[in-house]
Amino acid sequence: MSSAEKSAQLAPFWPVLTTALIALCTIAFLTLWVVGLTESLNIGSFLRQSLWAIPNDNDLLTRFGALELTRVWIDQEWWRVLSAPFLHGSWIHLILNMIALWSIGGWVELVWGRAIMFILFLLASIGGCLASLLWAEALIIVGASGGILGLAGALWVARTKGDQNLRDQLEPISARQLGIMIGLVIVLGAMVPIIAQAGHLGGLVVGLIAAAFLVRRRPTAALLSSLLSVGIMVPLAASPTWRTNYHTYLGFRYLRGGDDQQALRFLEAALERTPEDASLANAVAYELSLQGVQLERATELVSFALKQDPENPDYLDTRGWILCRQGDHTEGTKWLRRAVAADDDPPAEILGHVEGCLDAAVSRETAPRPLD
Repeated sequence: MSSAEKSAQLAPFWPVLTTALIALCTIAFLTLWVVGLTESLNIGSFLRQSLWAIPNDNDLLTRFGALELTRVWIDQEWWRVLSAPFLHGSWIHLILNMIALWSIGGWVELVWGRAIMFILFLLASIGGCLASLLWAEALIIVGASGGILGLAGALWVARTKGDQNLRDQLEPISARQLGIMIGLVIVLGAMVPIIAQAGHLGGLVVGLIAAAFLVRRRPTAALLSSLLSVGIMVPLAASPTWRTNYHTYLGFRYLRGGDDQQALRFLEAALERTPEDASLANAVAYELSLQGVQLERATELVSFALKQDPENPDYLDTRGWILCRQGDHTEGTKWLRRAVAADDDPPAEILGHVEGCLDAAVSRETAPRPLD
């Protein structure tokens, strides 16, 4: 029987579960998008930005169930590892993931059935979220990519290692092209900072582990091994203290919540782990200035950053804003104007600092909050 004849035989099969998952992700995104649109103060800007990255104004993504890492570490909101895979951060993100899910999900559904396809997608998605947590790769994680990579990995194993009947069913799929696609996703994840690479790898590993047993027609072993791989990640994801971002994210969260003692403990731990990281030093200094606490320590940190890169507009802006917060409007404005001059296209935030410097001083009523 030719490939065309086999493809024709498969044509009547309709991937009901894959369609349902795509519909669920699309509805979730549209709901989030509409709410964001109604809350936006600049509709035109929101429409443009949502093509590439929906603004997280008013914690929009977090409210809808995005995996905000500190919400798990501090608030124990583990349910987010279930909700985050069904959310997406932009139209491009949604469209690309849904195309991939449609291309892969139906084949998994065909060869192993809807129940196994759903369990595999869910466990791979959870595995991806847990991997993102334990690697602390980004503050907020959304997207079905981990689950899709899990399905793709399982499909590749079936196409290359399955029995003859399984390979016959999957003959229209090129194992080589599927492998290249998986490889490209991993390479892109390593090159593009906004892609949740750990999430991709976590989902892929869960899918490969499950497929190793599925191709031997051992679904129970596949389920148990997948659950075990996910379970192993849970305690690691709960407290990845070896990661600098773990301390940084917690420090910022505590700082914004007013718990300065905890905030400084975590932030100083992050700085100790990467003592030569000027960008981290500046980020901590800027956050301290925003909250109006430990401005002397903020000055030390941004001075270190400026020694590494004296004309960096972000560092110049931080130094100027700290001075504004300390009430030295004249000197602060000088630094802020240097930041504007050093940037070919200064962002609105820096321009806003120039305009708001005069009124930025921390009053006695608003702290700084004592840390000792």
